Amino acid sequence: MKSLDIFHHEGKIDRALIEEFAQEKGVVFPENYINLIGQYNFLRLNNRIFRFKNYLEKRFEYDERDIAFKGYNKDRGDYPIPSLISSLIYESMTNDETDTTNYGNSVIEFGSCANGDAVCFDYRERNHDPKIVLMLHDEYIKDENGEDKMILIPIADSFDAFMDMLYDPRKKAD
Repeated sequence: MKSLDIFHHEGKIDRALIEEFAQEKGVVFPENYINLIGQYNFLRLNNRIFRFKNYLEKRFEYDERDIAFKGYNKDRGDYPIPSLISSLIYESMTNDETDTTNYGNSVIEFGSCANGDAVCFDYRERNHDPKIVLMLHDEYIKDENGEDKMILIPIADSFDAFMDMLYDPRKKAD
């Protein structure tokens, strides 16, 4: 994983909280994710932008999003940046909009984008070594039961590969 350019974080968090959350969902989080968030809860990076192939565009053009990592303090006090108050990972798994995606515990949001999209672990193939996907908050498809599901776009084959994609928008992208 390449080096981080940290903008803000809220300090260390007991890794047991992270592992307990994963266990409740029946999945295994990547070790580097646990270590990262354990050190830097509610992580915000300067190198926060990632590019991806947007297959919804007719020409399959590249698009980009940012990421703000979710955190694990349930007892969290007021956060100095009001727009980030709802960045608890627990909230992302219990709000009404996420519940309507019909992915259950097989797609777990660990970061949010400024436009409302979500960066997620994708456990649909297995309960460990998840791929990383972007869940579009305003684009839906019908599943085999005719229910709406938010569209998922593949981003990276692993958490480490995703982290290596991140770049600072003030600097030239790699």
